[in-house]
Amino acid sequence: MKKFLSSVLIATMLAFSSTTIAGDDQHTMPVEVNVMAQFSPEIREMLAKEMVRLQNSMMQMMPAIAAGEWDMVVTLADGMAMSHIMKQNLSQEQMEALHKGLPLAFKVLDNQFHDYAGMLSHVTYKRHTELTTFYYYKLTETCVACHSQFAQKRFPGLTQPSKVHKSAGGNHYKEQHNH
Repeated sequence: MKKFLSSVLIATMLAFSSTTIAGDDQHTMPVEVNVMAQFSPEIREMLAKEMVRLQNSMMQMMPAIAAGEWDMVVTLADGMAMSHIMKQNLSQEQMEALHKGLPLAFKVLDNQFHDYAGMLSHVTYKRHTELTTFYYYKLTETCVACHSQFAQKRFPGLTQPSKVHKSAGGNHYKEQHNH
């Protein structure tokens, strides 16, 4: 029964979040296409390495959650919560450049991600299965929001489709399953 309720909760959240993330244009933050270009190669390399570490943790976490490997999930989530680039060993000059160069919207999403990772660790440690899947979902949602706003070149599939494409697209599920 718990697994069924978790599945329903996740499906409901995914359906709601897809409209929230893609939502109307009034609630989306302005797109910053070249955030990384302004930084030194050293800072860009540190940011890229952090993103790869976070991606690897996210990819390891899902099978660990599905297998009930709670200690591994806690370890991964703790590492994600503490991997904040602003807390790394940056020179004073690099720290100032990073604080000055990152848009507020990026900082908000980054802080939110690390907060969710901390919550994921906490609820997983307490063995709250439903909340574990919820916070994993919230981490994923934050990744998608950030990538769609600040990494469109790297993730072109996350750009907003044009109005013409939306209306012409129809229901792909019906189209695929009616053949």
